[in-house]
Amino acid sequence: MKLSRVEKYLRSQEGLEVAGEHVLNRTAAAFRRGYDPVTKQPWKRLRPNTVTGRRGQSSKPLLDRGLLRASFNRGGRQNIWKFRGSDALIIGSSSKKAVFHNEGTKGPYKIRKKRKKSLRFPVAGKTEAPRDAGGFWAFAREVTHPGLPRRRMLGLSRGMSIMISKMIAEDLDGRMEG
Repeated sequence: MKLSRVEKYLRSQEGLEVAGEHVLNRTAAAFRRGYDPVTKQPWKRLRPNTVTGRRGQSSKPLLDRGLLRASFNRGGRQNIWKFRGSDALIIGSSSKKAVFHNEGTKGPYKIRKKRKKSLRFPVAGKTEAPRDAGGFWAFAREVTHPGLPRRRMLGLSRGMSIMISKMIAEDLDGRMEG
C-alpha cells in the first residue's frame, strides 16, 4: 500500500479517532501501572507528607480519588496533546492540574497565606495538632514548595507512533478489501 494513502487516512477524522483511542488507552495503562507512557519509567514516588494528606493515605502517584485519571478525553480544555490533519483531534484533560503534573513545575517556590491567618497542611511527623485521618496538622504563614516532578501521562514514543501507523494501515486495508 502506498504511504500517501496511510498519511491521507491518518489525516482523516476516522484515522484520527483510531490514533486518539490508542493514546487514551496508553494513558489509562500509565495510570494503572504508574509509569511514563513514552519512556516506561516509573513515576517519581510521593513524599511522606503527600501520602499523609491523602484520603486513604495511598502512595500511588496521581491516584488519590481517580478524578485526574477520569478527566482525560477527546477535546479537553487544558489540552496536552493534539493530533493535527485536515481535522484535528485533541486529547487532553479538563483538569488544570493535569498540565502541572504532566510537565512538572520548577521549584522551589513560596506559597503564602491568602484569606486565613495561616496555612494548614498535613505532615507525617509529630506536631501539636493530631489529624483524624492520621498524621498531624502543621500551621505556617508561608511554606516553600519543592516543585512537582514531571509525571507524564500523555505522549507517544517512536515505537507507539509506528504501532499506530500499523493499526491504521490494517484498518485501511480492511476497508479497501471490504
